Amino acid sequence: MLPDAWRQGSELFDAPLTLALAYLVTRAVQLGVLFWVSATDPPLRSTLRFFAVPATAAWLPLIVGALLGGAAQTALWTLALLVDIGGARLASAYRPWPLRSLDHFSERLGLVLIIALGESLIAAGAGPRSMAPGGGGLVAALLGLVTTVCLWWLYFDRLAPAARQSIMLVPRERRSDVAGDAYGLVHAPLIIGAIYVALGIEQVLGHLTGENEGRTRLGWVVATALYGGAALYLLARLLFRRLTVRAVHPAQVVVALVPLALLPIGRSLPALAALALLTVFLIGVTWYERRIDRRGPHSEAAQPVAP
Repeated sequence: MLPDAWRQGSELFDAPLTLALAYLVTRAVQLGVLFWVSATDPPLRSTLRFFAVPATAAWLPLIVGALLGGAAQTALWTLALLVDIGGARLASAYRPWPLRSLDHFSERLGLVLIIALGESLIAAGAGPRSMAPGGGGLVAALLGLVTTVCLWWLYFDRLAPAARQSIMLVPRERRSDVAGDAYGLVHAPLIIGAIYVALGIEQVLGHLTGENEGRTRLGWVVATALYGGAALYLLARLLFRRLTVRAVHPAQVVVALVPLALLPIGRSLPALAALALLTVFLIGVTWYERRIDRRGPHSEAAQPVAP
């Protein structure tokens, strides 16, 4: 359904409308379950009343956009996203969510990120299996694996445990706000970035089929998914780090922007070379982060978030 989300059809329930209705039903079921479990919890029920307003207000532009299609669909779906996420954040400022267990909360959202990173592994593994045996496909699969491992390491190796520990030092009355911003909002671009990198790897493998064997240039669309996704992931990671452990070096921001500078180069390279360039860059980023850790052993030590 997702690949056809912007393709209008002649049938009554075409792909955009089906996707919008599926999201609406899922959101409605979520709200229903939350209201049911909050029957004996008045503070949670009060929070849900505020949360339900932007959540349901986003349904109208979602459905109308699916019916109109084209540029109107893009604009209205963007509006729905902003109302849903931004409105929920504003609502939580007036009625904070009760945070029962930070470990459980962070672990669940970490698993969602692992699923997104797993899409890169699926793309890398499916490519060689669907093409004739050849060195290019196997090399691309290996590069995709290394890229995914680098993305995993940059978040899960040290940053995730340090972020959890740092949030635990926040006063209880502010802990849910900090955790909501760090995990609820910043995790979204992390996940989107990982998915776009997975899409780029899949498209690179697609370039390696046929007679050209990857000699065609990558092009702007695939290069934007590959390099833009990496930049989005790295920038979101730094924002997550800033909200939690509070330590971000200016050089790290520059490094996170490098994929955008490499994008014009990558789009003019053959597909395999473009993926290799990104992989080498991410290996360099992981090496740089490890060097920072060695140079300052307390660089990611838990620090209380400023009140």
